[in-house]
Amino acid sequence: MSTHRVQSTVDLPCARAVSVLTSRPAGWLRGFLRLAVAPGFDAQTDSSPHWYRVGRPVTDPAGATVMAFVWWPHTRAVFDRFAGELLIEAEGPGVSLTLAGTTEGGSETADAAVLKRLVTLLGQALVAAQDEG
Repeated sequence: MSTHRVQSTVDLPCARAVSVLTSRPAGWLRGFLRLAVAPGFDAQTDSSPHWYRVGRPVTDPAGATVMAFVWWPHTRAVFDRFAGELLIEAEGPGVSLTLAGTTEGGSETADAAVLKRLVTLLGQALVAAQDEG
C-alpha cells in the first residue's frame, strides 16, 4: 500500500471548476481515467472497464470542496485500487486540484505517474473548456 498526493494548479475560477467537477452523473470521468492509464494499457489483457465511485461533494472547514474517490482501473499496468479524495480549492485567482489517497498493488512510481496524469488531464480539460467559452 502506497500513499500519494498529487496536485495541479490551473488558471480558472474555483467556482467554475467545482461546477464542472461535481456534475452528476459522473460518467464523464471514465474517458479521463482511460487516458490516465493509456501509456501502460494492453488491449490484449486489460479489456475490463474502469470501475470507480465518486462521492457527493462536501465543503470542508477551510472552504474547499472534497469528494471521496475510489478507482479500480482493471489493468496490469498500475495499482489494483485507489481510495482517497479529490480536493478542489481556490488558490489565488486560480484553482488547485489535489488527488490524495492510497493505492493497493502496482509500483509506487507507475502509480504516482498515473495519478499525476489524471489530475493534469482534468486541469487541462477545465482550461480548454474555459478557452472555448
